[in-house]
Amino acid sequence: MDLANVEQLRDQARRFREAAEKMMEVVAILGGSNGTKDVADRQSDGLAARKPHKKTGTRLEQLRKFLAENGPASRRDIREKSGLPMGTIAYLLKAENGFVSDENKLWRNI
Repeated sequence: MDLANVEQLRDQARRFREAAEKMMEVVAILGGSNGTKDVADRQSDGLAARKPHKKTGTRLEQLRKFLAENGPASRRDIREKSGLPMGTIAYLLKAENGFVSDENKLWRNI
């Protein structure tokens, strides 16, 4: 196996790991288990749902705070300036979570 193949495999493993982390964030947001493993099993896999950070709070709280402090923003601006993952942003930007977009596709808190 040559070095290029090794690097491709490492890159693919990194992408899978990131996707798994995003899925676990969704599980944490929904407030439940994934139905197949308990918390101890997920922790042993390194995929435990993250607890809210003392200073930054949950992803939902981070998004609300970002929009409150920065005003209406596009999904791209939110991703680039807040550091939140795009999958999380897409999942959270819903009316039932307290967000709306205008005709320019700028999102704000309700």
